[in-house]
Amino acid sequence: MIADKKIAEQFHKRNLKYGSLSLAFIVVVIAIVVIVNLFAIKYDKKFDFTNNKVFTLSAETKMILKDLEDEITIIVLEKAGSEHSTTARIVEKYQDASGNITVQYIDPELNPNVLYQYGDDSNLTFGSIIVENGGKVKTLSPIDLVSLSEDQSKVKEIATESKITSAILSVSTDGERIIYTTVGHGEGLLNHEVTTALENENYTIEKINLLTDSLEASAESILMIHSLKKDISQEEAVKIKDYMNAGGKLLVIDDLYDADRSNYENLLKLNGININRSIAFENEMTHRLNSDKYLMIPALGEHQIVDSLKASNYKAIVAYGQPIEVLKVKKDDLLISPLLTSSKESYSKYPDVIKEKRNFDQEAMDPTGPFHLGAAISKKENAVEKPSMVVYSSSFFLNENLLKSSNNANLDLFVNSVNWLQEGSEQMLIRPKDVSSSPLVMNNFQQIIISIMSIFFLPIIIAIPGFYYWYRRQRA
Repeated sequence: MIADKKIAEQFHKRNLKYGSLSLAFIVVVIAIVVIVNLFAIKYDKKFDFTNNKVFTLSAETKMILKDLEDEITIIVLEKAGSEHSTTARIVEKYQDASGNITVQYIDPELNPNVLYQYGDDSNLTFGSIIVENGGKVKTLSPIDLVSLSEDQSKVKEIATESKITSAILSVSTDGERIIYTTVGHGEGLLNHEVTTALENENYTIEKINLLTDSLEASAESILMIHSLKKDISQEEAVKIKDYMNAGGKLLVIDDLYDADRSNYENLLKLNGININRSIAFENEMTHRLNSDKYLMIPALGEHQIVDSLKASNYKAIVAYGQPIEVLKVKKDDLLISPLLTSSKESYSKYPDVIKEKRNFDQEAMDPTGPFHLGAAISKKENAVEKPSMVVYSSSFFLNENLLKSSNNANLDLFVNSVNWLQEGSEQMLIRPKDVSSSPLVMNNFQQIIISIMSIFFLPIIIAIPGFYYWYRRQRA
């Protein structure tokens, strides 16, 4: 009886001990949950674990919002109760980043007047965004906020941030941002993808005849000379020179032609550069796209125009580039920064030699690299560097095939060049966020290893703590 009583007492004490431990554990867990919830309510901290930080604003957007002075209202047309959609979550980041931005959610079914106040039924619907600054309004449709895969079956990229930031700039910028393209000299044309990208950055593209139209320098305008087939006149050269002396910005995209373009070339020399009329080739395998030596992957320079490409590890691709020479004798106020440079293993060949010998391989007489294939030119005014000119020695980097091969790095490079000329360092292209997923591909060995770990090791790892506590209770 005494032994039974002692056993019962020991059993009772052990139950009391483990019961107390269980109770203490439950209390601790509840306390932790309460504390975590209180902390979450107070600080409302959210983390973005998406691969491309879909719900995190880029450094470019944050810089624009930091300098924002106007009061901007962003209106999201959402069904009541849908304020936690992907679009809404991104829009909220704008309000968090700037005290000058207010976000509103309006259900157009409950408030149909909004459709007539800002547009009509054809361009405003659920998912549309309205960006307003006083009387200036920019509307974005749901299709503007995404880009689809080639078969149009799924969303490939989310462009919400790039579109909203562009809209904020549009409604907060005084004056229209215009790119004037010269005509009358057999100029090349920008393809649809390039013009769309510029329009998305709020640029208007207009043709200008330098013989008949006036050209005045302004902070909002850029003059573009695109692949001249014949020379400009002396009168046109003087007009461009006066335009640049007054602070006008010039974007030059050149190509190799046989025509005499001495007035045009003298204009380039006044800005400290000369384009050598030859084609650059690349011997270094790591600096070309494939076995074709004229398809070059040049090194990126040290400049704001290419900083975003370098940060994202993007590479530009150039075809039929011509060497750009920085003149030894030039104006003291000019600062010339290479943007694209071939390797020291590159060489160039003159078109006459190519036609005569039908040979693209390097010969002893050929000039050797490295060669600059793109450059940015600034002018110093009172110790301040101001954008003046950007030049590329080949238009083929804007070819649709090369845009695709470069993963649109070439397009980023071009738009960044325009933005730098127009804004200085304040605005660089904000890329849409890629949300397409790639399947996980494993070979047979990897599949066997994963299977073994799932069948054997995971159950053992889970069983070890249970066995340990069972063993301790048996020893107690």
